[in-house]
Amino acid sequence: MNDRAPGADTGGGVEAAGWRLSVESRVSPDVRQALEDGLTRHALPFTRVPGFEPLAMLARDGQGGLVGGAVGTINWNCLHVAARRGCTRAHLDTFSYQARPFYERLGYRVFGVLEDYPPGHQRCFLEKTLERPERAS
Repeated sequence: MNDRAPGADTGGGVEAAGWRLSVESRVSPDVRQALEDGLTRHALPFTRVPGFEPLAMLARDGQGGLVGGAVGTINWNCLHVAARRGCTRAHLDTFSYQARPFYERLGYRVFGVLEDYPPGHQRCFLEKTLERPERAS
């Protein structure tokens, strides 16, 4: 791919197998989509279901102004942050100075911790099995 997003890191980079590898601080939506599509094509023979479905859960005031929210991604039957849409499991990450106790009260359990990320704190990864709503017949 020869796409270069504004703000791309032009310093450094590594030549490998005839390709130039770089770390870029911004990725355009087109490049992100191309990468996700490629990963989906590779995984589809194994998963039989495409992944990477974006979603947002938003809180708005009485005038419709954005107050807060969360963005997430559904990848196969797992969702990152929000719930619904046939997901059976959820996972998220937060920091020790943020919402870990809140999520644990909601039934999430810690499955991984990165120490000193950011320095003096922890990045915590949590997961939860979701109850499937009963379907009316």
